[in-house]
Amino acid sequence: MQNFLDSENIARFIIRFRWPIILIVIFITLFTGSQLKNLYLDTDLTLFLPKHDPIIDHFREVDDIFEGALLTLIGLETDDVFNPQNLASIHKLTEEIGKIPGLGQVTSLTNIIDIRRIEGGIEVRNLIDPDNLPDDSQTLDALRDYVLSKDMYRGNIVSPDGKATIIITKHLVDSDQPEAFRAILDTAEKVVAGSSHTIRHVYFAGLTPQMHYIEQILKHDFKLLIPAVILLIVLVLFLNFRSIRGIFLPLFTVIFATTWVMGTMALLGRPLTLAHNTIPILLIAVGSAYGIHIVNRYYEEVTTIEGKIPGMLKTVKMIGLPVFLAGLTTMIGFFSFITSTMPPFREAGIFIALGIGFALLISLLFIPSCLSLLRVRESPKQHPSDEEEPIFVFKILDREFITGLLDRLGRLIPRFRKFILIVAVLVAAVCIAGLPRLTREVNFIEYFKEDAEYRIAENMMMKYFGGSQALWIDTSSDILNPFVLKELFRTSLFIDTVPHSTNSQSIADLICETNYQMNGRYAIPDDSAAVANLWIFLEGNEYTDMFAQRGNTRGLIQSKVDTYNTRQQIKVVEEVKNFLDVRARRKIAVVDRESLSPEDAAAIGAIYHEMIGENIDFLIQKKLKSLGKKTYAREAGELRKKIRPALEEMGYPPPTPSPEMREKIKHRIIRYLGSEEAEIEISDRRLRENIGKNLGSLPGPSIPTGDTIKFILENHLEPLAPDERELLGWLAGS
Repeated sequence: MQNFLDSENIARFIIRFRWPIILIVIFITLFTGSQLKNLYLDTDLTLFLPKHDPIIDHFREVDDIFEGALLTLIGLETDDVFNPQNLASIHKLTEEIGKIPGLGQVTSLTNIIDIRRIEGGIEVRNLIDPDNLPDDSQTLDALRDYVLSKDMYRGNIVSPDGKATIIITKHLVDSDQPEAFRAILDTAEKVVAGSSHTIRHVYFAGLTPQMHYIEQILKHDFKLLIPAVILLIVLVLFLNFRSIRGIFLPLFTVIFATTWVMGTMALLGRPLTLAHNTIPILLIAVGSAYGIHIVNRYYEEVTTIEGKIPGMLKTVKMIGLPVFLAGLTTMIGFFSFITSTMPPFREAGIFIALGIGFALLISLLFIPSCLSLLRVRESPKQHPSDEEEPIFVFKILDREFITGLLDRLGRLIPRFRKFILIVAVLVAAVCIAGLPRLTREVNFIEYFKEDAEYRIAENMMMKYFGGSQALWIDTSSDILNPFVLKELFRTSLFIDTVPHSTNSQSIADLICETNYQMNGRYAIPDDSAAVANLWIFLEGNEYTDMFAQRGNTRGLIQSKVDTYNTRQQIKVVEEVKNFLDVRARRKIAVVDRESLSPEDAAAIGAIYHEMIGENIDFLIQKKLKSLGKKTYAREAGELRKKIRPALEEMGYPPPTPSPEMREKIKHRIIRYLGSEEAEIEISDRRLRENIGKNLGSLPGPSIPTGDTIKFILENHLEPLAPDERELLGWLAGS
């Protein structure tokens, strides 16, 4: 065995079996090449997480319960969304997309829920009747005013200026997402092209479109980069060897090795992911070195030894072991990727190492076998005295030039060895000192050029709708319990105070809206029976199913993140998790107010006032944040301190104002908003009345919402300065 591993024995083995070696290499190449047709791209980002990662398992669970966890947002930019032709196009597009397999719920302006007060009760129906789309200017103007006056629609489904809208589609995780998105593209193109409208542009944003456009980039890169790398290597080999064999033997080595490894991936059913797209480029760039070493050494040996066989034997004997060790260390480096927690990177490391091994094997066996069959030919040498001076770019790549340069450099090293060592240590120290400054960034938007279609789409979503990236909080509880609903509402308020999180919604918001339309109070009722009465109007609606499922034991708070910066995204998630872990109230205690001792009533009252104060804090922060105030947390905290004495004066339970007081307050606020004293004067009478109507309901015994601010506005503002009262008057519009 030891004799066989001797370099000279290996060299003789190669020369003896050169024809079988050549035929075997060609056969393996043809076989693996025939498998390349089975290779496919998979840009699913969930592949980068461990197979049984708890987050992925939970993600799939949410996908199963709420019928879709991946969003595609279809943005429609127009001169006016509330145009009969545009509404017809939106409706048709919504219907056609809803027929595509692999999609869950599809929500748009023409099928979203609307809760309205009617004579004798309320009505829950679609915002727009698809069978009777409005077409007269008066109805359309009324629809526009109504939609843009409600937070549920404004900034969520329609832009604040009424010139853009979105259709929200939910993909099932285990469906064929690329195929579903291609169907969405085709459907949108047909609907928009085949109807009369003023839609200026259609945008596609979200994770599934992102994967689609990344796939297009990968395909483009494969078509462009691989030929470019091959051409560059051919150029370098030509300038170095000036012979056909010197160019193509090293080139065939890496092409064969790349074919082998990619064919192996296809045979194993492994897809190309974002981590695999560099495999061919790396193999061509790195693997070509082994063949170059052998060909270069061969040219040196045949000039000093008579005969190609002795020269070939000497070449393998002298260069075989160094080349083998160089390839082995490179393979070990890539095999270290198996320590990665991300499966695609583990696989990429294994396949690159395997490809390096293939390139090494082909270089050591195939190239010597071929050279031993070819006629002896010395490497052409350039003689500057006999030829014209080469172009500088070619000159620095010339073999003789590089050899001379390295020779001179080698003579300088002993003379300046101390200086070189000192500089190397200093550079290493500076680099090590910079390591802590490295940051993690997984901003896929940066994958796209500024003018790329997908990047423009994401910027449009950010501008009008707070982005396309969803932040969901899954809740397992009795969703219709008043306490749970209030916690959902409180959590939504908090999320909207966190920088870069926007548009939080949950089933609590729908309950509040239903209660307002029914009873004139935008609040969660204290009584379970009252909640159940409101739920009757919402139960079974498709939009409601987005927030409550499984017998009302699972609830979802849906929010958006308006940044692509990884550090900021992580900070949003950490702040929300910290709130849920530390400040969320998870236990319910039911007490009889009448039986409470003065001490217990005072203790419960303190908790109650803290809840109200905290929600006031959240409401103020949310409003200041929406107004672009960078110091909204500090300003809200200062206002809350001044409001606290007013809260304590309210007692427990707080008094409920009479209907006469409600009307009085409503008219006072309407007059105030139309006066010159208001910080923001509102000249539109209808808008003033709408705001006054929303401010006219005051809180019952435990309503920690904006109603509490309204109560304080009219009864306990003495501790506040005039400008602070004015600010709170505007904040009450929350």
